[in-house]
Amino acid sequence: MTNTGFASAVAGSRRLAMLRALIEAEGTANESVIKTCLQSLGFGGRQLGDIRSDLDHLERAGMVRTSWYEGRVMVAAITARGVAYTRREVEPVPGIDYPSIGA
Repeated sequence: MTNTGFASAVAGSRRLAMLRALIEAEGTANESVIKTCLQSLGFGGRQLGDIRSDLDHLERAGMVRTSWYEGRVMVAAITARGVAYTRREVEPVPGIDYPSIGA
């Protein structure tokens, strides 16, 4: 696997973890909370720009809605489609890992 292939695989896993983190956070969280959650899951010290980029990807896929608090902090809310995706009720989406059966 190339470095680019590895980075893409990690990004897909990280985006699925973000969806799961939002579910655990009762549907919404700001980028700092998501960053802390990802660090606790072993995704390392992501920059806020990386978190925002991943949230943009999830938003384009219809999995989250984002907004800005005071124009400085991105806030994400999981959509019904995002919840359905974590339950494997939606077809796989490029760039977002598909949940394992029973996981």
